[in-house]
Amino acid sequence: MLWNTADGSLIWENELDSEVECMVFSPDGQRVATSGEDYMVRMWDVATGELLAAWEHNSGLDGIAWSHDGTMITTGSAAGNAWLWDGNDYTMRAKLSVGSAKNSLQFTKDDAFLAVGGNIKVQDKKQDKTLYYGFASLINIQQRKVVREYKGMGASVKSLRISPDQQILATGALTIRCDYSILRPGVCCIP
Repeated sequence: MLWNTADGSLIWENELDSEVECMVFSPDGQRVATSGEDYMVRMWDVATGELLAAWEHNSGLDGIAWSHDGTMITTGSAAGNAWLWDGNDYTMRAKLSVGSAKNSLQFTKDDAFLAVGGNIKVQDKKQDKTLYYGFASLINIQQRKVVREYKGMGASVKSLRISPDQQILATGALTIRCDYSILRPGVCCIP
């Protein structure tokens, strides 16, 4: 749904069959890209709501970002990939594998780097369960490789942002702490 911020009126809406996880406007404000649980990226005309393009991924999509110069779109998948797409014809430029899921992505102001955050899935064979650890990484776009890793997140990074001066990276992660001795079976606390 697109809304007029001045008066709250609805500009247009398009109903999809699955959850929309993220959306981003093009730098010129003429298009809006959406992605979500149906594995699809959709490009919409802001003025009319017309579907301009759509393409499928290999898994659900949790993050999307547009480069500041408008030449690239990146999508983050639950399968652990960050995809780089051409911002005009939507052809794939690169597929980058980092972590197990990408929840949040942002280009640096100069579009030379891409910050990605999400989780890394690890199989704990002793406890016979899957554990998820949060991560954030900085990828050099030209070299297509991770140049910095940020550690210490207890669980999945759900959102990250780079400060306007590009000096600080902020991450927001899901952290679950439980004192199981005081809880009933099946009950957990989230601070």
